Amino acid sequence: MRAQFGFRRRPLRRAARAWIRVRQHRRAEAVAPGLCAVFDAVLCVALGVVLCVALGVSPAHAHRASITHSDIAVQPDGQTVRYRLQLDPPDAAELLGLAPDTDPDAATLEQRQGRMFQRLFEYIDVRAGTTQCVLEAGEATLHEAGERLLSATFTARCPALIEQLVVEYRLFFDIDPLHRSLVRVTYGEREAFEELAPGRNRLSWELDARPPRSQGWFLVSGIEHIVFGFDHVAFLLALLLVVVVRRRPTSGDDGDGGDDRDDSGGWQVEALGPTLRATAVLVTSFTIAHSITLVAASLGWISLNGRLVESVIAASIVYVAIENLVYPQSRHRYLLTFGFGLIHGLGFASMLAVLLPPESVVVPLLLFNLGVEVGQLGVVVVAIPALHVAARVLGARRYRRWPLTVGSLLLAASGALWLIERVFAIEVY
Repeated sequence: MRAQFGFRRRPLRRAARAWIRVRQHRRAEAVAPGLCAVFDAVLCVALGVVLCVALGVSPAHAHRASITHSDIAVQPDGQTVRYRLQLDPPDAAELLGLAPDTDPDAATLEQRQGRMFQRLFEYIDVRAGTTQCVLEAGEATLHEAGERLLSATFTARCPALIEQLVVEYRLFFDIDPLHRSLVRVTYGEREAFEELAPGRNRLSWELDARPPRSQGWFLVSGIEHIVFGFDHVAFLLALLLVVVVRRRPTSGDDGDGGDDRDDSGGWQVEALGPTLRATAVLVTSFTIAHSITLVAASLGWISLNGRLVESVIAASIVYVAIENLVYPQSRHRYLLTFGFGLIHGLGFASMLAVLLPPESVVVPLLLFNLGVEVGQLGVVVVAIPALHVAARVLGARRYRRWPLTVGSLLLAASGALWLIERVFAIEVY
């Protein structure tokens, strides 16, 4: 292993000694830039390994998240409903009577679509209030252009005018408790959106009333993706940990409003104004970058291996957290943030890809991106005051020793675990 990667003991000893000198605040100005170069090289090697593993070891038939899209349209006669279900072709294997995860071709689909519709009708109900509507099989097709999807279209005929549309969906819930169906219902000019899952598998809409959910649901989804997307929150926290302290200015510098009451070690608590400016630069850089790749990937302009993207996101947390300990005063961190932001945008896009309807993607895309920004702003609004208060109460020396060091180590450890999980497709915890 040492021969393969060129590891030698002497450079490692030198790096260890340099680490000790930095932690003891001795000759920090001379040592830190060299260590940053080392960590830049380490990052490049790590990303190269991730690329090789993600592209060379990933299973040939890796299965995506179990997601279907239900596009439901109430027809002008008020008694007919057109239902189009779109799903990943391997997900339809069992409906077609094939072995699990078999990818059906067009000929197989044509031969077995009668059986597929029969099975679908066991798991999907359409009602007008409490009255059951009759389901009639339609056509099943494979879409080969762009993303490969299987589309099954059928009709529900109701005995009376539909005043209350009720849809109950139970497909795949018995074999996949994480399965979701993203539903869009259109009635005239109005639209309703819903996410159906085990335990909440029923959509009900009084057609004369407001839709149960509008496109604003995508805004909420964007917020939830940040709030519950712990890897993105971890990256933001790693960036923000260092903005509340700075190196004490040399003689002749006015200090830019820093808190000069602080202790030794050449560091002091940053004033709130400069802290907010530094935060704005980092967050703006991250926002612009991830918005670019989120839009580009969602519109199909660029595409990268999802496992690779998620692995690099984990690596970005590790790198920034370690840099907090080795070189916390990097003048070019906004450039690093922009670069990693491009990768995080691809991560956002992979989540949004399964939420977007097959058509009319622009408004949901913009709303989701806005939700991401709102969620990100919420993290910043909570984190910055808390970190600034901690720095002022503890002082720069104790803040760097405890919140900054412990927080960065915890974030680096979490990122490393996510990196291992994503590179090797295993579950560590």
